[in-house]
Amino acid sequence: KGANLKRSDFSGSELTDVSFEAARLHDATLDDAVMSKAKLSGAVLSDASLKRVNCGQCKLDRADLTRAVLEFSDFTGANLAGASFIKANLLGVSFKDATVSGADFRGAVLDSVDFTGAVGVADARFDQASSPLGRR
Repeated sequence: KGANLKRSDFSGSELTDVSFEAARLHDATLDDAVMSKAKLSGAVLSDASLKRVNCGQCKLDRADLTRAVLEFSDFTGANLAGASFIKANLLGVSFKDATVSGADFRGAVLDSVDFTGAVGVADARFDQASSPLGRR
């Protein structure tokens, strides 16, 4: 808990059910990682690369993903309440059935993002997001 993993490379890693709560993963690379059910509550993932990550049922509540690149990642059923996605690249991301209450998507790229069944979309912030009308 609270580990400093700044600039670490976990590309392609199997991280199912791992606990990185409050970890500092600033500028880390997690491309193609399998992180189902991972616990990342309060983690700092600003400027991190999480392309094509499987993060189904992850706990990312209160996580900081400011400016992170999350292209084509899957957050189905994840808890993202209060998470910050400010200026993040969320191209093609799935937030199906995820909890996004209080999440901050200001200035994020939301092209082809899927919020089907997501809880709390009305409570999330989308000011200056690239594709606010494209939300489903």
